[in-house]
Amino acid sequence: MTRAQILEADLTWTGAAFESGVQVRIDDDGRIAAVGRLDQRPTLRLRDRALLPGFVNAHSHAFQRGLRGRGETFPQRSGSFWTWREAMYGLIEGLDAQAFYRWSLQAFREMRAAGITSVGEFHYLHHSPGGEPDFALDELVLKAAARAGVRLVLLQAYYASGGICRPLAGAQLRFRVPSPAAH
Repeated sequence: MTRAQILEADLTWTGAAFESGVQVRIDDDGRIAAVGRLDQRPTLRLRDRALLPGFVNAHSHAFQRGLRGRGETFPQRSGSFWTWREAMYGLIEGLDAQAFYRWSLQAFREMRAAGITSVGEFHYLHHSPGGEPDFALDELVLKAAARAGVRLVLLQAYYASGGICRPLAGAQLRFRVPSPAAH
């Protein structure tokens, strides 16, 4: 639980300009309750700092944090979206719930540290290894974002095929949802 406080930085972005004398009241839940010239004694004075609103990451696949260093290096002239895609499928074939949660949490913490406070998570990796429709990973991505302190809009992605005129196969079976209206 957060303690209520009044923040005042040297400068605060108001939407039109950076201004001095602007205060931010944080309530007991850690939420912004008011912003403006509140004429209150600051409980936290941020000298030589500027306050900005949080940034929005409008397109994320947090579990892909586990791909860093795995999907970028290929022999000269052989890398493409398709080789990256195969590296991603290799990652998820055996990806268990613990690693999914750990990588999602790490990605959201990195976002938060960079000033991102809201994220649109394009979520398509729903199921545990084996592809049985358990939707075990849906709740974990929500839990990871909440723990990192990032607001999340869960954008459920619907995969109907594994390629042009091809059914879902292999690692793609973990994306399967019976219809766009399901879950």
